[in-house]
Amino acid sequence: MPAYAFRLELTHKEVRSSAWITVDASFGSCAIFERVSLLYERETEEACFPPRISVEDAEHRARRGMLRYVLRKRGTKPMIENTLEMRPYYAPVWVYYFYRFGKKIDIAILDGYTGGPMGGQMRVAIINAFIAQGKTDDRAPDLESEGH
Repeated sequence: MPAYAFRLELTHKEVRSSAWITVDASFGSCAIFERVSLLYERETEEACFPPRISVEDAEHRARRGMLRYVLRKRGTKPMIENTLEMRPYYAPVWVYYFYRFGKKIDIAILDGYTGGPMGGQMRVAIINAFIAQGKTDDRAPDLESEGH
């Protein structure tokens, strides 16, 4: 899934620091980003969805998300200054198809880093991405021929 990582400059009095925040490029949610050391440049062989949110919109959401985070903290609150860096990346996600009650197809979404289940927003984003891709592809994926 596409995402953007932003490094924002924070200042408090004369002390400058920075923090990374990530914005999902499909549905726009943001979170403090602690995996920046895992990012590296490479060609992707896996299927990747295109970003649906522009870099400008994502930066706005990152700054707003950082502001919410800062305001929730106790004690002194730093000012959010400049955007120091932006890195687009793709987060690995596992999508499992299965039959529920032997009749209906359902999906489970797992984080490709931790293997843990992902939330409802990611589920909706994945389903919407599949629908959008299906509208642009000539054919929909054939689950039966792929052994699912």
